[in-house]
Amino acid sequence: YLRGGGLRVAFFRSRNRLRRFIMSARLKSSADITPTYSAALRCIEQGWSVIPLIGGNDAARGKTPVISWSRYRKALPAFDELKRWFVDQGFSAYGVVCGKRSKLVVLDLDDEVIAEEFVQQFPEMANTYTARSGNRGTPHFYFHVDSPVKSQKVRGGDLKGEGGYVVGADSTIAGKTWTVLNGAHVLSL
Repeated sequence: YLRGGGLRVAFFRSRNRLRRFIMSARLKSSADITPTYSAALRCIEQGWSVIPLIGGNDAARGKTPVISWSRYRKALPAFDELKRWFVDQGFSAYGVVCGKRSKLVVLDLDDEVIAEEFVQQFPEMANTYTARSGNRGTPHFYFHVDSPVKSQKVRGGDLKGEGGYVVGADSTIAGKTWTVLNGAHVLSL
């Protein structure tokens, strides 16, 4: 359906039609393609909601959402919103919205020792899509879930679920870039 002048994913009846639309959006103009915009489109293709973060050179506030983001816990942003945020306004960072809409939880570890312990104790769970934090260089392990999971503190970090978000790969804040550490398929829990 149409909303705010942009096409919503709900308009598409099949995943293939959605994929073709996203590919055409990517190819419109190379001037329009920024790493952040391209990464946000890939997230939408996965069914993950995204929000713009302040980013830029502001290390203290760089992870803060630019907008009120509660509606994106329930709906994907429109393609015109993505273009406005990441091309027209030039935000260099985005958050991947975790929880029910994205069917996603992320284990965001802030301690390298605990991250290594997790990989040693659960090697099969570590073989999932993983991003590396630009700040600490520690992993964000992504997992698909069919039921809501509350965000909560865990030993050495956070489990980001309902009501949470993580900085997405290809985001840059204060000169530090979040990267894909493991491009594997997202494991289901």
